[in-house]
Amino acid sequence: MATPFTERWNGIEKAARDDQLTTEARHELRLQGAPAILQAIHERLIALERGRINSLIVPKGPLGKAISYTLGQWTASQRYLEEGVSETDTNLVENAIRLTCLGKKNRLFIWHPDGGVRRFTAS
Repeated sequence: MATPFTERWNGIEKAARDDQLTTEARHELRLQGAPAILQAIHERLIALERGRINSLIVPKGPLGKAISYTLGQWTASQRYLEEGVSETDTNLVENAIRLTCLGKKNRLFIWHPDGGVRRFTAS
């Protein structure tokens, strides 16, 4: 689910990809727009955690745990602003390892006499 925060944040990254910016130029672009977005996200998470916005969020529930985890990792997430090399999404990595994962599944029964039959019935 996209929020106004993530739409603006993804817009920065999309502009960097579309314009094929160098890492230095991507870093500058991030420094222009991302700090205000990250600050707004941080303030929103703190308000949600303290129950000032939505008192229906249970601290021990899934959303409460996700908010606490995110706030606990906040310092590490600020590294995004320190450089322009890393992507904010993992699509490239996920696509690169997908073939490896499929290959593991395909090779699971390769040396068994019934391997071919098992392979095609397992799919």
